[in-house]
Amino acid sequence: MSRLLASTALACLLTCLLNAPAAAQRRVEVAPDRLAPLTSEGSVELGFFTGSVGALGVDAVSGLLRARLVFDQTIEVGLVAGWGWAEVDIGGVSADAASAANPLLYGGLVLHDDHTWRVRLNGGLALPAAPDEDRAAGVVGVNAATRGLAELWLWAPSRLSVVPGAQIEAVPVEFLYLEGSLRTGLLFPLAERPTIAFDTAGEVDVSIESQFTAAFHHPNVLGGGRLRAVFIPTLDEDRDRAQLSMDLFVRGIGRVNDAELFAEWRLLMNLDDDLGFAFDQGKVWGMFFVFGGGLLL
Repeated sequence: MSRLLASTALACLLTCLLNAPAAAQRRVEVAPDRLAPLTSEGSVELGFFTGSVGALGVDAVSGLLRARLVFDQTIEVGLVAGWGWAEVDIGGVSADAASAANPLLYGGLVLHDDHTWRVRLNGGLALPAAPDEDRAAGVVGVNAATRGLAELWLWAPSRLSVVPGAQIEAVPVEFLYLEGSLRTGLLFPLAERPTIAFDTAGEVDVSIESQFTAAFHHPNVLGGGRLRAVFIPTLDEDRDRAQLSMDLFVRGIGRVNDAELFAEWRLLMNLDDDLGFAFDQGKVWGMFFVFGGGLLL
């Protein structure tokens, strides 16, 4: 289901981009002291992990499709959809499984944008595609861990989620990009039993995600670090309710007129318990590659 939604959304996005009249395109200067304009774009993200989780050997692969349309640099609508796969080795015996992620439909509004700082509000609805079944839940759980529990609503089995959020971006000086965001997921259960991720059947769970990014900013390169904190206050008191992680990333950007192509490499490192430190025995990290393109409409 999520793959069909993703394919349909990407096809619609590409059709809109290819058929956009030249008169509708507005050239906006891209410079080291200015924010890049919001573009209608699509991208594919592939994530990888190999190592151990606790005493289990694990290989995991995941993919996310992100597509959005931006109208008049003010309104955006989009879709995030994906899947995950994992193979677990237990004493030389391997078992694997795959699962869809929960697709997220969202909309956003730009409250302010003067090309040096931008404020956006957004809200989304994540539909329950990840099944309430132990093997599939294990798959999405591992792939959520490789992301430091970011966007947990995509990887929560049998949950319908409402996700409001806000974001601020700024280029305060030449070559410096700053970004901060806060999102809260309200995860409504559709199953009457606890899952791998959550403790109590039938209760609404909450995931609060904040992050701060600082990066070198150039029209053709964006690279730096991102610190993230995920807090799940609805977990039992004897569990670690917070997870810290850091991304190191570099994105290369090429432009032709108002179209752009980009490729990104990203390494996520979980910093604290339960999932970190990333490269210790039994802990979790994630490596990601993103490829995409967009057009200013």
